[in-house]
Amino acid sequence: MAAAGKHETEVTEKELKKLSGEFDLECIDFVDLSDRGLTSLGAIPLCSSLRVLHLSCNSLTSAAALGQLAQLEELDLSANHITGVDGFETLEALRRLDLPGNEIAQLEALLPLAGLLHLQRLTLQLPGTPLTNPVCSDPAYPTFTRETFPTLVWLDGEKISGPGSEFYIQCRGIDEQLERAADRHKNRPGDENGEPEKRGIGK
Repeated sequence: MAAAGKHETEVTEKELKKLSGEFDLECIDFVDLSDRGLTSLGAIPLCSSLRVLHLSCNSLTSAAALGQLAQLEELDLSANHITGVDGFETLEALRRLDLPGNEIAQLEALLPLAGLLHLQRLTLQLPGTPLTNPVCSDPAYPTFTRETFPTLVWLDGEKISGPGSEFYIQCRGIDEQLERAADRHKNRPGDENGEPEKRGIGK
């Protein structure tokens, strides 16, 4: 890893070749650069044959330059500081995009993905974990994503279309009903240990 500046860390051509075992950047089709303190993409956009790229747990604020990777199929940008997906409209081969744990706040910031006809799996939040984006709390988020990205099969780990999706949604509905029932039970009058209040029966 080479420091491009006092507060900037990026990966160099030499390091990419060493990591991949390739002598030519254009021959690299997979690279995992997770958790390396990256704040800049460095030489990554030069890897024109990349199909799978892992960049989770870094400090990236923009990934627009990845739009040069026309063959990219899977991209993991989880746990960074990304605020939008500008430049991604050219990722025509993209099938999977992971973005939980970033800073995307507006629905409109996702629009560059609208024309990606092969995008099947999009993750912006992981339920039950702190990894999410501010946009996920927008009441319009579920409807917007389904209508804007009609090719999606999986959204945030849930199957929303294709075989088995109805069953998956039914199971989710049952889980939600059970959670609400459990909450109601917790709120019933009782003693300090949460036991239900005992009522006497008249003689």
